[in-house]
Amino acid sequence: MTPLDKTTNRVNEIAKSMPKDVNCFTFYLRLKHEFPQAKPLYNGNHILTLIDNNLYDKTGCVFYNLEQEPRIFNQAFTWRE
Repeated sequence: MTPLDKTTNRVNEIAKSMPKDVNCFTFYLRLKHEFPQAKPLYNGNHILTLIDNNLYDKTGCVFYNLEQEPRIFNQAFTWRE
């Protein structure tokens, strides 16, 4: 199992353990407790959590490896941390 798989599996476990209507900032705080390197990124209407160059939201899904998605990577510089 790769480190990404381990992180994604743990994020999914955390997501499943939380109420369905949890807000994205609360979810970030929970992930920050588990992953001290986690950073919140705000895209204008939603908080995503950056962990090891991958983005997660409260569904537990990984969105992008930022290094492999230059358009998203460049856009992320405009997001507020």
